[in-house]
Amino acid sequence: MRDLALLVLVVGILLAPAAWAENVVVDQAAKAGVKKCLPAIRRVSEFLIEDGDAGAHAVWSTKNADKQVFTAVVERNFADGVLLTSMTVSPIATGECAAVYEQVSYSPRSCIAVAKETFGNYDYKHSVNKSVVVLQMNDIHVYLLPAEGGGCVSIKKEVVMEASPTK
Repeated sequence: MRDLALLVLVVGILLAPAAWAENVVVDQAAKAGVKKCLPAIRRVSEFLIEDGDAGAHAVWSTKNADKQVFTAVVERNFADGVLLTSMTVSPIATGECAAVYEQVSYSPRSCIAVAKETFGNYDYKHSVNKSVVVLQMNDIHVYLLPAEGGGCVSIKKEVVMEASPTK
C-alpha cells in the first residue's frame, strides 16, 4: 500500500508541471520580461494555439520589453495544412494593451469556394483594390487573395483595441 501511495505521489509530481505549463508564446514573453501585457498575450495566444502543437518565433525589445511591442509568429500544423499566425501585443496610453493577430492559410480551392465554405457567416464588404476581397464578421476581417493556379490565400485579422492586461 505504501508503494502505491509513493507511485501516485511520483506520477502526480511528474504530471503537475504539464498541467501548469504555459504555451510557447507566453513562455517566450515571460522570459523576455513582459509583465504588464502578459495576460493579454496569454489570452490571445491561448485562443490561437488552443490545445494544439505549436512552434513560435518571437521578437521584443531587449532594452525594455515590458513597455514595448511584443510580437510572435506561431505555426500550427494540421492534417490538411499549416496555419501561420502573426500576433502583436503592445501597451497603450490608457494603461491597457492593444492586440492584433493575422492568420494566414492556403487552400487549393478557389476564393469563391473558400468564402462560401469556410467563411460563409461573414459578410462581403468590398475589394481592397482589384483582386483581394474583404469579408467581415463583427471585428474580424478576412482578406481573400487568389493564388496562381486557382488556389486561395486567406488572411484573417482581428484587432482588439483595448485588451485589458488584467483579464
